[in-house]
This record gives sequence, C-alpha cells and structure tokens, in this order.
Amino acid sequence: MDIMKSFNLAIDYIEDNLADELDEKEITRITGYSFPMFSRIFSIISGYSLSEYIRLRKMTNAAIDLKNSDKRIIDIAIKYGYNSQDSFALAFKSFHKLTPGQVKKGEKYQYFPRIYFSISVQGGNQMDIKIEKKKALKVEGVKSDVTKSSNFPKVWDRLVEKVPREKFEEFGNGQIFGVGYDYIMDEEDSFIYLAVFRLD
Repeated sequence: MDIMKSFNLAIDYIEDNLADELDEKEITRITGYSFPMFSRIFSIISGYSLSEYIRLRKMTNAAIDLKNSDKRIIDIAIKYGYNSQDSFALAFKSFHKLTPGQVKKGEKYQYFPRIYFSISVQGGNQMDIKIEKKKALKVEGVKSDVTKSSNFPKVWDRLVEKVPREKFEEFGNGQIFGVGYDYIMDEEDSFIYLAVFRLD
C-alpha cells in the first residue's frame, strides 16, 4: 500500500473517531508507521500538526451538531472531549469567533474541511545546490545497517520502544532526525541509518 493511500485510510479512522480517544496502535497498523513518525510526516505534508488538525475538525463538527441537533451545549462539549462548557466555549470561540449559543441560534460558523492526500509530481528543473555546515549537536538514538528498500518505520519503532515519545519533548524541543551515512554504491545501495532525537 502506498503512503498516500495508507494516510488517507488513517484520516478516515481519525474522522470516524473524533469524538473518541484515538488508538495509536491502530494508526500504526493502518500506516505501518509508528505514531510519532506518522504525526511528523502528517505535519510535513499537510502543514498542520496532527493535534491542531483534530482540534479544528472537532470544532467544525461541534458547530454542525449545534446547528442541526437539539443537543445541549454541555452534551456536545463532553462529546468532543471537553470537561466543562466554559473550556469548550473558549476553544469554540477561538475558532469560530462566535459562542456556541450564537451558532445554535443560526449564526454562520467557520468550516475546516477534512484533509485528503494525493500525489502531485513537480520538479524536473535544474536547481542550484548549496551545502551548509551546521554546528555540532548531540543526539541519541538507534543505528541500523539498511538498504534503500529497508523498512524505515521499523527503525523508528525501535527508537520509540527505547524512549517513549513523551520523552522527546524533554530534549532539544522535541526534534527528531533521520540520518544516513557511509553510503556504499553496491547492488543494494547499503548505508547506515540513525533514528535519533536531539539532546542539546
């Protein structure tokens, strides 16, 4: 399964479970990527963090529920994971610029559509390349001997097994890197791959 198809299936799962807690293992099962890696790739190709996307979709669906149902505001707040009507109203107004009560009375609200991923082929033009030398930094992670056809998500899974993803935020602003070196131009194009997080 190609990455775009698997990511769209993951979005289907997220959309079906906006009112529930996401199962990170199910995301991994669908995409083949660990949840931290899925979140990172999602952010890169969509321009939104996964948590931001989920929040915007929840606020959109909450407005639809308010507009098209007789449910109380507090019931809708609880449905989308808010413990109080006040905290829900604050998040709701931040996105819609209106209170839940105003939307329930018929005011127009903001709409954030679901994301669909597709491949867009670009390039083919000559580019100027510049190599920059960065300052040394400290990293820690796992190392694997790989080829270009290796299953790189499994390398990241090994890192996440050793260091819970919550720990990433404690080091280097949560930055993680994939690093390749000692490239050998043989039949398999083998090299050494590091899945690391920044320490300093």
